[in-house]
Amino acid sequence: MGDQSFNSLALISSRYTTTAVKVLIELAAAHIFSLCQALDLRAMKLLVLHSVHTEFNTEERFVHIGKSMRVTIIDYLTTPLDPLVLEEMEALVMKVTLLLQEGWYSSMNVYLDHYDASPILGTALKSIYEYVRKTLGIPFLHTARILTPIPYKASSN
Repeated sequence: MGDQSFNSLALISSRYTTTAVKVLIELAAAHIFSLCQALDLRAMKLLVLHSVHTEFNTEERFVHIGKSMRVTIIDYLTTPLDPLVLEEMEALVMKVTLLLQEGWYSSMNVYLDHYDASPILGTALKSIYEYVRKTLGIPFLHTARILTPIPYKASSN
């Protein structure tokens, strides 16, 4: 009779242990998936920065930096300025804004079509990333994929 109660407790304990292990596995999988998402976002950011960086040579960048600082300074001035100066500054702001938006959207579209953060990763992260993205075939999750789920076919990248 004593063995039966002991066996029942052991069975209950093993069931809860199995449940705990399943929860731990799901937490680890969610963490690894989040890591891959973060790596993809970092790769997208670097792609955008690279596309914008190549748009300006060094001299042009310094000119634009100086002009952008003038806009900040003028925001704090209380005396009226020449309207022509303000128009030129507004044109500069619009040009830089359009350049950054264009770089962002083109880089984002390229990355979403052919995403791969492997080139910017070290050895350990690269193996985890490639296992999740290529071996398991889990794609980069973004708004378009959430709104319109498309069956994912692992590419031979």
